Amino acid sequence: MERAFLAADSGQPMTAAARAALDRALEIGWADPGLRAHEGRVSRQLLEVAQSTVAASVDRPGAQVRFLPGTTAALRTALSAVLREARPAGAVAGGSLVATSTVDRLAAVDFDDGPRIAVDGRGRIDLAELAAELQGGAVGAVCLQVGNPEVGTLQPLAAAAALCREAAVPLVVDATMAAGRTALPTEWDALVLDAASWGGGVGVAAVVLAPPWGRQPAAGEGDCLPGIPACAAAALALEAAQGDVDRRSGADHAATTLLRRQMAALPGVEVHGDPVARLPHVVGCSAVYIDAEALLLELDRRGISVASGSACATGGAGEAVGSPSHVLAAMGALTSGNIRVTLPIQYEPQQLERLGAALPGALATLRAEAGL
Repeated sequence: MERAFLAADSGQPMTAAARAALDRALEIGWADPGLRAHEGRVSRQLLEVAQSTVAASVDRPGAQVRFLPGTTAALRTALSAVLREARPAGAVAGGSLVATSTVDRLAAVDFDDGPRIAVDGRGRIDLAELAAELQGGAVGAVCLQVGNPEVGTLQPLAAAAALCREAAVPLVVDATMAAGRTALPTEWDALVLDAASWGGGVGVAAVVLAPPWGRQPAAGEGDCLPGIPACAAAALALEAAQGDVDRRSGADHAATTLLRRQMAALPGVEVHGDPVARLPHVVGCSAVYIDAEALLLELDRRGISVASGSACATGGAGEAVGSPSHVLAAMGALTSGNIRVTLPIQYEPQQLERLGAALPGALATLRAEAGL
């Protein structure tokens, strides 16, 4: 049975463009870029081209780009950079806290002690509350997602950026689920990207720092650079994905709109997030009287891969994949029987059709087993 993979938030295969770029880069970019000999200069040039390609792809030619081995390191680097440089040396210290929304999670990057901005029932931040926090003077940076990976709702980033600009507070935008999949925001001080979201490979993230940020690299900041061939492949895949983003996001939005309607028509099912202003490739729903992990496994038995629980859980040691989502709890939404669908950048419409056809039977099976 051919499987339908609809859990791309956990990773996805590299695109053909990324694989071709990786093969070529492996042939020429294997040397240490710090080597002064010819081979090292070739690697350094390959890295610089990759950095320039990423900057141009997000419409910031000339911006500083730093590659990191994962999104946790990238978020930490972005926040550290703007907080470190927010005030000139010798000036009165400004705020040091990072404001974020209640549907974000910054504990993993050591910046979770700042104010948490409330969200509405669709997961959108309260702009009035953000404005009040900025006026208080304790906030040194704001960090917001383009869209939440569990419910898809897009944040009002243009309005948030205006508030940050008025308060002279830098805005860090987490675009790890958005790049290559939807239009990116135009106003930000630092942008965080994940190559996995556009099929550019796993284990490569990037931070784009708009001028004047990035003037003061932290000690050892370049020590955790991913392999240069992987950076080159990720950059070229991003360029290709961004070049086709309007067509792809329109097709994805239409496909997931149909799936949302099918889910909403099922008894006891609640579909999450904004129906229109959302990431085009993400759908989340919950079902009453259903165990989330049991639903995931029942769909898996039917050849369909989806995700469940908090998007921050990976299922590693000590983690429960089906644990209640902190995102849904913050929204006041139903948390039981939660699954989420994330379309890969390359998929067949029949895969979504299979999920739409299988979900009613999977729910009926689990409810029957529970005696409901």
